[in-house]
Amino acid sequence: MRKRIGGLAVSKKKSRKLLPFVPIEDLYLPELMSPLDSKPAEFNLTVDIHY
Repeated sequence: MRKRIGGLAVSKKKSRKLLPFVPIEDLYLPELMSPLDSKPAEFNLTVDIHY
């Protein structure tokens, strides 16, 4: 079992609204890229989620 899951952290405050449990595969979905930003959202995979 994985104790560390890639946490989704966007450089914006609204990243807090994202679900705490996000599969690694979902991190690469195009839907996660903000359509309003010219740059792709920055992902921080160092967030630890404790069950």
